[in-house]
Amino acid sequence: MLDIKEMQQKIDRLDYWDTKVLELTCEYFADEVVLIFDRDIPKKLTFTTCYTVTFDHYWENYRRDKPIKEWTRPQMPFFLQAINVEVGIKHNMELYAFSIDLPPMSAYIMCKDVKIENVEL
Repeated sequence: MLDIKEMQQKIDRLDYWDTKVLELTCEYFADEVVLIFDRDIPKKLTFTTCYTVTFDHYWENYRRDKPIKEWTRPQMPFFLQAINVEVGIKHNMELYAFSIDLPPMSAYIMCKDVKIENVEL
């Protein structure tokens, strides 16, 4: 059985609110998602063995004049506002279900585990 309360506490202890998102990538055919955000020591969340990965750019008036890959870090508008954890069920398995709000986009990830580590940039 997944300990959702413990996982939410681990995430909340990262003090991520209003931190700039430096990277959000999907690897290995969506089996792994990496989220890196800026703190005194930048943090990396690696969501592993993913079963559902959804990204949504949701602001109606959010327009881009050029592709995001051409933006510099100061131009990035993404800041973490919420990371909520619930139990998700997929293929009769209990998984972590993460709802991530990083305006102007959101992410929903159902996975077996998440690895939390410090990174150097």
